[in-house]
Amino acid sequence: MQVVAGVEDALLERRRALVKAQGRRRLGLLLAVVAAVAAVAGYWVLRMSPAFDVTSVRVSGAPPALQRQIEQTVAAATRGHSLLGMDGAAVARRVEAIPFVQSATVDRAFPHTLALRVVVYRPSAYATIGSQGYLIAADGRVLGTARTAPHGVPAVSLPDGTTLGVGGRTGDENVAAALTVLSAQTPSFIADVGRIGELIPRSGTITAVVDRHIQLRLGTPDGLVEKMAVVERVMRRIQGAQRTNMAYLDVSAPGRPAIGMRTTSVSTAG
Repeated sequence: MQVVAGVEDALLERRRALVKAQGRRRLGLLLAVVAAVAAVAGYWVLRMSPAFDVTSVRVSGAPPALQRQIEQTVAAATRGHSLLGMDGAAVARRVEAIPFVQSATVDRAFPHTLALRVVVYRPSAYATIGSQGYLIAADGRVLGTARTAPHGVPAVSLPDGTTLGVGGRTGDENVAAALTVLSAQTPSFIADVGRIGELIPRSGTITAVVDRHIQLRLGTPDGLVEKMAVVERVMRRIQGAQRTNMAYLDVSAPGRPAIGMRTTSVSTAG
């Protein structure tokens, strides 16, 4: 009988321990739920309170005029909103819609500042349509209008009737041809031939101008690696007065380059 009583006591003690363990687990789960609810409630209270409202915008990576434009654009959309609920991706997209902004990243500088770091486009070409000039980025985005070409930016003469929209990437084939030629310039090409200062795309062909007067007639904008290598090879042999008197070099058929002089007839370069 003592053995049975001992077993019963052990089972009873075991059941009590299980009940206590279950109670502790339930209490722990309850406390976790309460903590989570309190955290969410606290977050929403802070989000709805002015404790983290945006009162200033800080921009880095942009020149002063563009920086002010970005600050004004972002401030108008975010002032009075909480940093906690800020949609950084939406803010970045709004900033990237500004033509000169290539990319933007958004950060929160608590308690009240929205910080942006931007990468800006640099114009690769100055396209003219009649008297109107446009700044074009290397990827074809139209950055804005300008009266004159920035220093060192090559001009592209487009046919009358061409339409370019500021802020969008142009699909104009003449602009695309000009940008393709500019991207094909190598350091050796610039050293031996010169930097391209003007491009004239017409009817599916393109002509580049160096030294302000020498036309490089490239034909269609394909096979540029071979064509520009031929230009380098020929131009290395033309120096001094002969180069000053040179009118054009035609490499539209790269296997038979032709040279035109201002005062002489056409000759074929070997």
